[in-house]
Amino acid sequence: MKTTTLLVGITGHRDMTDESAELASQRVKKFFKTLKEQYPSTPVYLISGMADGADRVAAQAALEEEVSVQAVLPMPVEMYRADFTEKSSEELDQILAHRLVETIELELPVDVDKEVAQKQGPERNKLYAHLGDYLSRHCSILIALWDGVSLGKKGGTSEVILQYLDCNGHDELSFEKSLPVEPKTTEYVYWCPVKRQNNAEIPVEIAGNDCVYLTGELTGSILQYHAEMPKQLHDQLNYLDQYNSQYDQIVAEDKFFTWGGLIENCPGAEDSPDLPLLQSIDAEYQKADGLAIFNQKFSDRQFKLFAYMAALMGLFFLFYAKILASKVFLIGYLGLFLAGFWMFKKTEHKNWFSKHLMQRVIAETLRTRFYMILAGVNDKVNFKKLLTMTGVNQFSGFSWINLVLRLYEHETHKAESIEKQQQDLDLVTGAWLNDQAGYFKNKIHKLEHSHHLVEKIKQRLLIASALSVVLLILFKNILVENSLFGLIDFKTLLVFLMGLLPFWLGVWEIYMNKLAVKELLWQYKNQSEIFSLAAFKMENARNLDERKKVLVELGEKSLMENYLWTIHRYHREHEPPTAG
Repeated sequence: MKTTTLLVGITGHRDMTDESAELASQRVKKFFKTLKEQYPSTPVYLISGMADGADRVAAQAALEEEVSVQAVLPMPVEMYRADFTEKSSEELDQILAHRLVETIELELPVDVDKEVAQKQGPERNKLYAHLGDYLSRHCSILIALWDGVSLGKKGGTSEVILQYLDCNGHDELSFEKSLPVEPKTTEYVYWCPVKRQNNAEIPVEIAGNDCVYLTGELTGSILQYHAEMPKQLHDQLNYLDQYNSQYDQIVAEDKFFTWGGLIENCPGAEDSPDLPLLQSIDAEYQKADGLAIFNQKFSDRQFKLFAYMAALMGLFFLFYAKILASKVFLIGYLGLFLAGFWMFKKTEHKNWFSKHLMQRVIAETLRTRFYMILAGVNDKVNFKKLLTMTGVNQFSGFSWINLVLRLYEHETHKAESIEKQQQDLDLVTGAWLNDQAGYFKNKIHKLEHSHHLVEKIKQRLLIASALSVVLLILFKNILVENSLFGLIDFKTLLVFLMGLLPFWLGVWEIYMNKLAVKELLWQYKNQSEIFSLAAFKMENARNLDERKKVLVELGEKSLMENYLWTIHRYHREHEPPTAG
């Protein structure tokens, strides 16, 4: 069973005062306790670099609250011990041995000289900067045990915070409670102000010792603070929890279904050095894909049921108006109206339609990331930028996608041999590029056949309507004088059918409009062109770099098309996000 976790990072000072460390521990525990209570279906993990001070204070607090810890070390543990005293090293071993702790040793960056980095200095500092970058890319919330001062030290606490909040921080920092425009962000820092041993007399800036949430993305020197958890963050965590909760429920009820996994369609991926990550992405993809199928099924059923009810309401009304003015038809009409209204209110909070769209966005983004990693070009595609540029993550119920994608950030490995890279590109070309090109062509054929069938029915109904008018003009008296079983004259019956058939056709058009069949056909055609063109370029690429460039362009264009289509479908059922 795949449960999507919430990753919380920690950054902070090594030299906090004892009083600040104790206070910070209490507040970190309270923070984790609140997350577990409010979002019970979502496991919380702490990512800690396990340095002295803040890292270990947070780790100990998390373990006391039964929160799992990922001890992400910036270098091999034996090399790391040089930064600690004997007592501190023993404490580190005790924490790493805890049943809830998983140890991850980051690979040394390719531009770091391992021998030089054995000693303190700029080369070793690169490893801490690398750890800060890891935290920035992987965690969904960053806990900061910080004094509020920006020192500009690479890999330092303030630099990690500002990097995470996408701020420059070159100028003196300014903290603002309210702003004319509040940006929609997905990065939040939970700041527990602390005092350091060498400047314990310097007052902490924000509201005494109270903890606040920080957001950035404004300018290089302005951070906004929130006394309580921002509503945007609460909504994102709540949607993530619903995502997990719904999955747990339908799996328990044996209603979960998916068309299959990515590795199943790409068995050569099993030889990749990134196999554990690919397997994890595959599991998340199948979860999102299965939930999208489940919610689409209920969404389509809802659209179909309302279409049937509208068709029956029209039938009852025309019977009353043209055939028999009986109260029974009015009662049936009113009953259907009230039943439809009740069902709408009953199912409104289910959000099947929005969930289907969001989970499809997650699945398609994960699919693309899977193949980008396998092809070794994942770092060339800025997924967050694509989401932000299209604005798809700004809609209600969509902003939490980054909470999922952050779990699958990829650490770039050393380059494989030319031959291995060629093999990986061949694998991706067959399993993704050619496969999707064929898939979209098949979908286009089926949808066009269905569309042409509906158009033929519409044409025949128009002809029938025109013939009915001719019959009324030429044979009105004959139609009035003759009846069906002596119950209803043919003129009345003809007028009844002239009203009923176009009405039913209109209901069918609305139903098909709800399903957005024409837009789906449009998307399939666009995607087919994108993949077919990429296949042509791949066949004619002259070298490895050109082939990689083709895949990068394909990933970006395919995702952009998917996001734009999602926005269009969302706007069909909702107002644009800026409309009040």
